[in-house]
Amino acid sequence: MISKLLCYIKGYLLIRIRGDSIERFINLCRFQEIQLWGLFSNNHQYEMYLSISDFRKLRPIQRKTGIHIQIQKKYGLPFLIHRYSRRKLFFLGCLMFCLILNTFCHFIWNVQISGNQFYTDEVLKTDLAAHGIHPFIQRNNVNCERIVRYLRNEYHDIVWVSVSLVGTRLQIQIKENTEQELLSSADPVEQHTPTDLIASKAGTITEIITRNGIPQFHKGDSVKEGDILVSGSVPIKNDGGEIISYQAQTSDADILAETSYQYEDTLSHSYQKKIYKKREQYQFQIGIGNFLYIIHPLKEQKNQEIHLNRTSFSFFQQLQVPFYIEKKTARSYTFHTDTYTKEEVKAKLSDHFNLFCSDLAKKGVQITSNSVKIHLGVSASTATGTIYTIEKIGVPKESTIPEAERINTE
Repeated sequence: MISKLLCYIKGYLLIRIRGDSIERFINLCRFQEIQLWGLFSNNHQYEMYLSISDFRKLRPIQRKTGIHIQIQKKYGLPFLIHRYSRRKLFFLGCLMFCLILNTFCHFIWNVQISGNQFYTDEVLKTDLAAHGIHPFIQRNNVNCERIVRYLRNEYHDIVWVSVSLVGTRLQIQIKENTEQELLSSADPVEQHTPTDLIASKAGTITEIITRNGIPQFHKGDSVKEGDILVSGSVPIKNDGGEIISYQAQTSDADILAETSYQYEDTLSHSYQKKIYKKREQYQFQIGIGNFLYIIHPLKEQKNQEIHLNRTSFSFFQQLQVPFYIEKKTARSYTFHTDTYTKEEVKAKLSDHFNLFCSDLAKKGVQITSNSVKIHLGVSASTATGTIYTIEKIGVPKESTIPEAERINTE
């Protein structure tokens, strides 16, 4: 690879030789340490490659052997420069391109955020822009450590932040405390507040592991929604066995119970089907930074789907430039009333049921069995039944112990 690059920089030729002393010519070239490669025969003539410097050494050998030499092709950078030596505007354009590209390298053209689930890219980018972190700012004005400290202090649910500059892209990777977020959304109880664990729904307890607090039910007991499963009120007794006070604690336990869900889904046999027109409309947009130039705008119609495809320009996947082209494809359609077949009805209802079960599984609910059946009707069909599950049912709730009876554990 390196040798080919050096040959291109120095320049080389493809020559054709003919005569009666070709073998002697090649032997003399070898004796004079003239490097030849790519030698092949062509109708009693020979073609070969050699460098420009070696070609200048052929004159004495040519006189001795009487060989006729003809240049077929020229390769390399010297010939390219000679070819475009009179085109000053071309080289001036190349120079201007390099200068503009070098200027672009000193700015941030894209802010990329990954790892976020609860906070959208728009929310984080808007907040960062309000503090001076946005596209089209100079790289020297970006302090990665300051951005890390700001995100950690402003968003308490973000437990880890990594900020780095990759070419002209500011890359922000975050990790959120999903467990704490789910807990706070379920019940806004502070982490150190004395709490009980109550049943989020009715069921039969299959397993209870208590780490802190007093369990009120045991394995095999049936509970109702709202029952206190683990109490944060730990009684303190005297020598006579009488309760003299309570110690308030934050209950902590894993409680699994057999629960059930009543499932019902109705599907109408008739539906509105989209009939797309064959003709499509196109709109091209050229973006330069925050400026957008529209070429041939679309004609808005009532029933229309628009698909957007953006092409950005970058070098080596790291150096991005503030130019992009957007292509909008618009497809018009009309509605046509159609009817599902029996097989389609069963497939649709089955897909809805599987999606419902998938959502339960994402919440940590284990499905043990179900009695859901599909009932076909004349104009509509239904899927009804019971889904039997095992899930965690303990949720925290602030303890109701009177303030006078509490003992501070600290």
